[in-house]
Parts: sequence; structure tokens; C-alpha cells
Amino acid sequence: MDARRDLMVDDCPLSPEGLQALGTTAPLGQAVGGAADGEEAMNLGGVRQPGVVLGDASMPVVDGSEVTRLIEAQWPAVGAIVLLAGDEKMRQGAYRNERSGGPTKMMCRLVLLFVVLSLVACSRHVQPPASGQTARTLSTLDGGTIAVDEMEATISQTMAKANVAGVSVAILNNGQIVYTHAFGDRDSAAASPFNTETVTGAASLSKTVFAYLVMLLAEEGTIDLDKPLQAYLPKPLPEYPNYADLAGDDRYKLITARMVLSHSTGFPNWRSFEPDKRLKFLFTPGTQYSYSGEGYALLQMVIEQITGRDLETLARQKVFEPLGMTHTSYVWQKAFAGNAAQAHDQYGRTQRLLQLSLHRSAPDAAGSMITTAGDYARFLTAILNATGKQKATIDEMLRPQIAISSEQMFGPGAWQQTNKYHPIGLAWALGWGRFESEPGPAFFHTGHDLGYQNYTVTYPDKGIGIVLLSNSDNFESVAAELVRAAIGDTYTPFGWLGYVPFDPSRVKTAVLAPLNIRSLS
Repeated sequence: MDARRDLMVDDCPLSPEGLQALGTTAPLGQAVGGAADGEEAMNLGGVRQPGVVLGDASMPVVDGSEVTRLIEAQWPAVGAIVLLAGDEKMRQGAYRNERSGGPTKMMCRLVLLFVVLSLVACSRHVQPPASGQTARTLSTLDGGTIAVDEMEATISQTMAKANVAGVSVAILNNGQIVYTHAFGDRDSAAASPFNTETVTGAASLSKTVFAYLVMLLAEEGTIDLDKPLQAYLPKPLPEYPNYADLAGDDRYKLITARMVLSHSTGFPNWRSFEPDKRLKFLFTPGTQYSYSGEGYALLQMVIEQITGRDLETLARQKVFEPLGMTHTSYVWQKAFAGNAAQAHDQYGRTQRLLQLSLHRSAPDAAGSMITTAGDYARFLTAILNATGKQKATIDEMLRPQIAISSEQMFGPGAWQQTNKYHPIGLAWALGWGRFESEPGPAFFHTGHDLGYQNYTVTYPDKGIGIVLLSNSDNFESVAAELVRAAIGDTYTPFGWLGYVPFDPSRVKTAVLAPLNIRSLS
């Protein structure tokens, strides 16, 4: 985002975002709204109001004026609409076509003089933002703030000590995106910097977007969350080649979309991790929590069967395009080739073969999504700002569905029972992990593939959230430090996630890169 100063009107700062909340903004030189006889108007709260558009030198009335230079200096590449007080006829006439004559020009100059004087008088109240961001400070969960430059210094230092190649960050305050920035390299070997438009592997963050899509389909009546998935299929599930292993075990008839999204299907994470490489039930569906990508694969198959559309098409129509997620896809796009993050191992070495995991031609709800931190943050704002019927849908999505009593999310600890997380109400909702904290409930998710590690957590009562996308096998070792530095999060149960804190004494000498590539998403 371009650096600029906020416009002060009656000692009240108006940024482009603030104006956007009130009405409409437009690029420099463009008028807003439609009005007859050359009259320009703005849309304020759904009501057309007379207004003035401050434009560049291409607009005849302000060509060569001090206004243009002042606006361009303080608001580069940003359009601003200022609703002016005064005589109604003057405002309506201010931007009539230039051919209407001299009096109109005189009125316009008076109006613009008012704007200039306002800007000059208030300029002493405005300070330029740091690091090209819209704010010099960010809100933290304890009700305080942190300076952007201080946070950025901490993130850079933390990455350096743990040899984390690159991290892309997006932060939400008051339910809106207030900060996006990228640190480090998207490709260390080529010294190519990570930037805010660099796409990277979302890994299991893919599941959260799919869950949101399923909830939208449930809202419109396309699928019932509590209806057995078998009821949507034209033949028994074991007759599908990928599910032949389930023949003779009728518990597949119990599985619902709610069980899939809450990770209570009874399936393993992936059958390939099982000793016999076969799909089986580890427990009766609906009776306990156990993270499962296999469940998501099944629900994706059913959704595509019901709708007659593949996941990428559905996601683009119902999520990506409506939310403006222009750098997100469940399949590889040619447009990604010029700015995609390379994977890096724990030694900071670029692992080009691992980027092949992003080059998928078939969508995978469990882990194939490619995105940016900014795009994913747009998705979070949709969750936080839902209204009406969709608000009820989101409330249900974030409601705890099944309590978690395992020692850890993955590995042997996933089968060791404990009550140590009961005080924070650790549970799984529909597509999200959930816990209680002093700042209120939080929803979170992790993403883990070889060379790509990610984390996101949001505190809806505070309107504060963060997205961290990395292209490093070392990210998880410092994730706790990064969220603490950025939003003051000391509540995420990183122990349950299995994130081992960085320990310099455990840093090892580089060995030959592994030949076997296996995805954990």
C-alpha cells in the first residue's frame, strides 16, 4: 500500500479506508456516482449526495493548481471524495461540465480553496505512517498498542536467529486489514525477496476455506450438515475405488458433513501414514476428535457430486471472487509462476523440487490451496463482518462441536488423553480449532507441508487476527514469538500443536537433502 497522510476534516482523520466505510472512493481523476447534466454525485449510505472529486491534472478545473500538487503529495494514487458544506446550488454546480461557463469555474475555485485551507491548517496533525503502512501502531490483545517499526524489527530478528527464509504477514484490527508486509526471501538461493503478492502454499489452511464454502452451501440448502453423506451418493461408498477398503464396515453410513468439518469421522489423517496403508475406522464416527484429511477428501467428493461442479469452480464463484481473493486458487495458475515462494529446509536451503507440490491440476480441499497473507486476511474479514443470515451461519461454524482431550494434535500424542486443555475449552468447531482466553474466544488453524508452514488465529471479540505464511521448515519454532510480537498473543496452545520452540543448541549441521518427499497437510 502506498504511503500517504490521512485527510483531517474538523480534526477527524479521514483515510481512504474511512471514506470507503462512509461511501465510495475512486481513483484519481474519476468521478463517483451518476448524475444528469454533467453533475457528479457520491453515494453516501445508499443516498446520492452532491460531492466533489479531487482529481489529477487531467481534470480541467484543477489543472496546474496547488490543490493537485497538495493532493498528489499527500494522497498518491489514492482518490478522495470530500462532501462539502455550503450552499446546495453551489455544490450541485461545482462540477457541471466546463462548457457551462465562468461562474461555475469561480464556484469550483472557491470550493477547492476551502479544501486547500483545510488541508494546510490540519497538516500539522498528520504524521506519515511507518513502512508504507496505514498505521504507525497496531492494537494488541491486552488493549494496548505496538509500534509497527518495533514489531517489524522483532520479526526480522526472530527470523534471522532461526534461519527462517521468508514470512508474509497480515494483521486485522477492528475486523479490518490494517497491515500487510513480507519479510525475507521467496527464494534464498536467487536472493529473490518475498513480497505481499508472492503466492505460497496454504497447506491445511485450505481446509478452512473449504469449510466456509460448505457452510455457504448449507445456508442455501444444497447440503444438510447432519444428513449422512451416503444419502447424497448414487451407490454405496465402498463401491467407489478409493473407498473399497471400507467394504464390510457399515459405519461409513454414519458420516455427516458436520463430522468431517469437526474431525470426528473416525478416519486417520491419511491412510498412507497407516502401517498397512489402508483406509479404516479408528473409532466410531462422531464419538471423538481426530484430525483427518481423509474426511475432507470424502466431503469434497460428495460436494462435487451434489453440485456437478469441481471444487475450484465452486470456490472461485462463492469465495475467491466475491471476497476479492485475486491471488488464491486450489489449483496452480500460470500467473503464479513469476512470483511463487520456493520451499526452504531447516538449514535455509532452497528446495526447488518441493515447490512441485503447489503445481496441482486437481483441487484438494485438504491442502492444495495457494494464496497470499493479504488474500487470506480478506477471507477472515468476511467471517468477522458477516451480517444477517450469514452471521448465523458463521456463528454455527465457530461454535465448539467436539471437545479435545488429546496431548497433541499429531503424532503419538494424538492418542494420549489429558485434561490439561480443558480449562481453555480446547475444541474443534466446523473447520476451525477453538479455545477460550482472557481476551475472549479464538479460532485458529495450522498449515504444514514440507517447506511451507503457516499459522492463523483470530480473536473475534477484539476484532484482532493475524495470518502468517512461511516458506520455511523452521517457522513453527518461532511462531509463538511472532504472534506475541505482532498482536500480543500469549494464549495459543502451541504445545498442543506440537510447535517446538527454537533452541539454538539444537541447530544441526546441514546434511544431504532428503530424497523422499511427503506432504503432511
